[in-house]
Amino acid sequence: MIKIQLNGQNREISDNTNIFMLLKQLNLNSKAVAVEVNMNIVSKDDYNRYNIKHGDLIEILTFVGGG
Repeated sequence: MIKIQLNGQNREISDNTNIFMLLKQLNLNSKAVAVEVNMNIVSKDDYNRYNIKHGDLIEILTFVGGG
């Protein structure tokens, strides 16, 4: 298990978890969110490639439509 901070809250996740897997665990659609890791936006193309590391600060922003 590795410790991260997700949207300001401490959390433990499994080793070798990538961003896409984390979004799936959280029941979030990867196409409807933006993910920031350590204050850097991660490209959607890299969600499967970026393995989350111990101590990462992750912010997940969801898009809300309206008018």
